[in-house]
Amino acid sequence: NLILPSSYIGLHPQLVQFDPSRADGTLVGLNNSGLLNGLAGLTPPLLTEQVRWYAGDIAATKVGGQYHLTATPIEFGGVSLMPADKIKQGAKSLVGTLVVERQGATFVQDSLNLDHQDGVGTRGTRAQATVCPGGQNPCTIGTPGAFRSLSVVMTKSNTQYYRDSSPVEHINGEGVGVPEDTQEASGMALNYGIEPLWFRFGLVPQAPFNNQPGGFGGVPNSHQSYSNILTANQDPATPVLQAAAGKEARMHVVVPHGTTRGTTLNVHGHLWNRHDYVCEGSARNGLTGACTMTEVASRNIGATPYVSALNQGANESITPASHWTFRFPSAGGGNAVTGDYLWRDNAGFGNTSGIWGLLRVQPALTGGTALQSLSVQSLSTGVDGAAGDGLSVQALGLEP
Repeated sequence: NLILPSSYIGLHPQLVQFDPSRADGTLVGLNNSGLLNGLAGLTPPLLTEQVRWYAGDIAATKVGGQYHLTATPIEFGGVSLMPADKIKQGAKSLVGTLVVERQGATFVQDSLNLDHQDGVGTRGTRAQATVCPGGQNPCTIGTPGAFRSLSVVMTKSNTQYYRDSSPVEHINGEGVGVPEDTQEASGMALNYGIEPLWFRFGLVPQAPFNNQPGGFGGVPNSHQSYSNILTANQDPATPVLQAAAGKEARMHVVVPHGTTRGTTLNVHGHLWNRHDYVCEGSARNGLTGACTMTEVASRNIGATPYVSALNQGANESITPASHWTFRFPSAGGGNAVTGDYLWRDNAGFGNTSGIWGLLRVQPALTGGTALQSLSVQSLSTGVDGAAGDGLSVQALGLEP
């Protein structure tokens, strides 16, 4: 905390194509020419800047001394938006995510969350949406092919304070007498909110690891760790992801800022395939959707044609700069069972520090809005247009 964060900001995206001299969002090497103050997509205080990214692949072919560009749109899913200052700005939550749906898709941001800004009422969130890949308007969860798109932005090594401005203490690290371990870095957040288990049980974060009163092992009702019984029936500050029973849901997990200790994220009651990436309209070796060896691969998110592909209920190695999309073919499992499903870090330090949330599977209504407790906030159109069109970005972020 003795290092001041930079007053210049930038967003460095993953996977999308851009000119690094104009839109990298980070000052590296010789990419510092051609834009405002010559800073390659960095924005000085009190100013704004527009950058251009392309949501897909751009291939260059040299013909007669000139380069010809061929653009191919790609359904990337969720990727990280990382800050220019890799040390301090991420610790202060200058992070976000970009979710790229398929070309021509429509979506509606139709979820309400508890308003954690002032603790009163609800507010709309851009971290959850219903997506209609066929471009239908209006788009509802009852539309054929519609699915839920759910974003989780994980950060570790955050700067966190109590209300009186004193810093939150650190959970004891590995080894006896080590009060701080940067590898664990127990100041964590999910979508700008966190609800550590030590907080829910009224412990101090530096509580001893023993079975005595006031220690982590001395909690008499630890079986209620994730229950709203502890919070007067109020949902946790961590994300409550809302899905429709029996309908597809996608959970995009990104890590724009973190530490070297990875997370293994488990989603109770659900399986997903690790290789759910296809090329729609293609086939190879008799497998529909399998990409050929000469085309841009993994252009769409969808059911893999390979029968030997790996199904999993947890994902390991969720580390800084990683990005994952978990595609659940049916929310609530094959039997579409409604209710709250826990998702959490399997590791003790991450779980105790608050890396957990809920997947709330609600009844789906045919032809209507599935999420009865929510109201439609807006209808937007996905990235569309000619293959060579750019994606213009001015401001991106998540609301709690």
